[in-house]
Amino acid sequence: MNYNEELDCWVVFWGGNLGYRVRSGEWFDLHLGYGRTFSCRLKIGRDWYMLTGLK
Repeated sequence: MNYNEELDCWVVFWGGNLGYRVRSGEWFDLHLGYGRTFSCRLKIGRDWYMLTGLK
């Protein structure tokens, strides 16, 4: 997951140049391994941060 300044969003890549955009306010599941998953929402204030918990 990398921030793209030109697109003003985060881009998640998988396999080469394939990827999708994630913008502020979007929900996604963060997989931490060992079966642990957190539901997260990406936000921006003075800086980028994630909220975890139920949607």
